[in-house]
Amino acid sequence: MYSILGLLLMINTLNLVFLFGTRPEIIKIKPIYQALKTRTHHKVTLLSTGQHQDQANDQFKALDINPDVNFNLMKSNQQWISFLYRAIPKVEKELLKLKPDCLFVQGDTISTLSGAIVAGCLKIPLAYIESGLRTHTEKEPFPEEMNRVLISKMADFNFSPTEQSRQNLIEEGVKDESIFVTGNTVVDAIKNAKVGKCQNYLANKQVLITLHRQDSAIYLKGIAIEIAKFAQLHPDLNFVFPVHKNPKIRELIMPTLKPINNIALIEPRNYLEMLKLIKKSLFVISDSGGIQEEAASLGVPVAIARDNTERVEGLRLGMSMLMGRNQDVFRKNLYLFFKKIFQDRISFTENPYGDGCAAQRIINVIHDFYGLHKI
Repeated sequence: MYSILGLLLMINTLNLVFLFGTRPEIIKIKPIYQALKTRTHHKVTLLSTGQHQDQANDQFKALDINPDVNFNLMKSNQQWISFLYRAIPKVEKELLKLKPDCLFVQGDTISTLSGAIVAGCLKIPLAYIESGLRTHTEKEPFPEEMNRVLISKMADFNFSPTEQSRQNLIEEGVKDESIFVTGNTVVDAIKNAKVGKCQNYLANKQVLITLHRQDSAIYLKGIAIEIAKFAQLHPDLNFVFPVHKNPKIRELIMPTLKPINNIALIEPRNYLEMLKLIKKSLFVISDSGGIQEEAASLGVPVAIARDNTERVEGLRLGMSMLMGRNQDVFRKNLYLFFKKIFQDRISFTENPYGDGCAAQRIINVIHDFYGLHKI
């Protein structure tokens, strides 16, 4: 016989599944997973596609999180279409077995798209974390921008990190009642990591570099040349570059940057180590979306090595600036940016990406839908 308490727990217990495959997804899902495990009695299952298994392993260890099921789908030189083709039947088989009350996906990867497609076919409610980010340029980045649009159309819960991302969804015809502005869970992740904010970025003598985007490959050699020139002009600064493991990226970057005395090319770092590197920096040169959010949260400016960005909030507040990818444009903008960060003394009082309570808001939306108490 079940006790009254046991019956109440069964009635108030949801069967929730998270699907992910890349480093940023792990980082941004972890705060929700952690809150669910410590503050609810729900059954929570983690599924990993293994899309970027080489990077994911370090994050699993650093963040103390382990998938319950790992499909290990990663192959060398994998193409996104073939990965999607292999992921869908694996995800379908597992979800048919688990029969979740809700599937959570995050971001804009092929892993995320595979989950959205299967959830739609199986009529499983889909919760989309970080919905509404847009560059408004269909093929930049590709296929990420396409994925974002498709997934938000399929989602039952669109968890938008900012008011701007909510507005993007409204303009695309996504139903207003499916959209919830929560803040970005990356701010929760930084808060949970207990990495304090940089109080004065101008006191730092380090420049952090991260470049990894496949769609920027044809521009990387030119960008590397300009970074090398800039570093030589500023011998008082130390440049730290955790180089992506992709051999194509390494071939384009390392021959140009390795000979420069004040540029240290190092192996990729785990999430906690990267946060500390950002915090110690005068500024960051990056083509990463997540680093734009993390640097804003930690009080450090970002030179965005891209032509556009889906994180426009940082641009508007002067926390970041687009460098462009064309070599001449990148060079001119990098020098303008360097001058600007000293002249303007950028304020990081306001964090446009959240307040560290996104996970709680997301869980409460799901609880409200199922008639459960808020946490």
